[in-house]
Amino acid sequence: MARDADDDPLRPPEPRPRDVQADAEARARGLRPLRGDASRRGRPQPLGRVLDEVLSRSGLGARVVQSQAVADWASVVGPGIARVSEALWVTGEGVLVVRVATAAWRAELSLLGPELLGRLNAVPGRAPLTGLRFVHGAAGAWR
Repeated sequence: MARDADDDPLRPPEPRPRDVQADAEARARGLRPLRGDASRRGRPQPLGRVLDEVLSRSGLGARVVQSQAVADWASVVGPGIARVSEALWVTGEGVLVVRVATAAWRAELSLLGPELLGRLNAVPGRAPLTGLRFVHGAAGAWR
């Protein structure tokens, strides 16, 4: 039984119209497409490079860098505040959510908020946070 050219298992599949459009959009933004690029087809790529491209394409790269504020919280605010608080996450609007041990600490940190925000935003290499939100957490959550 004769095979025609479309049955060749070594021939790469034709890109779907959605892939062609996504590739054109990526090229227009100065990025290399992740799929459909014949020069990269079949060759493994370092995971870091692929993640950088995906994050850049999706617009999440800045958010990932901004979320480093969660890890930086304790070193930026100092051991006294770090003992009674815990940075949880950064919202889509760039607000760092921080759990505090008591309502009194919530009030105190709310007053210190602008100073703490300034210290956090002074860390180089990160998109600035837009605000801080302090929430009162369960007592068992503290170190």
